[in-house]
Amino acid sequence: MITLTNKQARHFMLLKHGLLGDHKFNGKQGAFDFVRQAGCIQFDPVDSCGKNAELTLQSRVKGFTKQTLYELLYNDRMLVDYPDKNLSIIPTEDWPYFERYRNAAREGGRRFKELEELEANTKDYIQANGAVGSDNLPIQGSIHWHSSIHWSGNWSGDTNGYILPVS
Repeated sequence: MITLTNKQARHFMLLKHGLLGDHKFNGKQGAFDFVRQAGCIQFDPVDSCGKNAELTLQSRVKGFTKQTLYELLYNDRMLVDYPDKNLSIIPTEDWPYFERYRNAAREGGRRFKELEELEANTKDYIQANGAVGSDNLPIQGSIHWHSSIHWSGNWSGDTNGYILPVS
């Protein structure tokens, strides 16, 4: 068994997370390596003085820019944003480990009888009218449902509405 003082443990954690001493992570590869080491970082789209993920990486990765994260997510596809309790950024290589949660969410959605009609009506509307944003769909009524997927906890409520059959 290894015994550490509180000071030694704090020192270790700061070094491990790249917050002490010279930069442990550098450039685009360093940003990827940090996310891989951490497992995930929170991806919050609010930008009051920088987005959370950008601030996290900027404090740890020498030469990090907003463009670095954008490229890793959307050009190189080495990272992906994914709901894991919060919206998070994970290495794309970890995608298979979350399959059971995606399957649970998919299967859980099939329990709601109104959802099948909603899906069919949505497809019919798009077929008849072309691509449309969710704000422009003719929505009326609601579906009562509950969620037990790991990142949303157990809750239930009514949706804002569902699509009536297209005539």
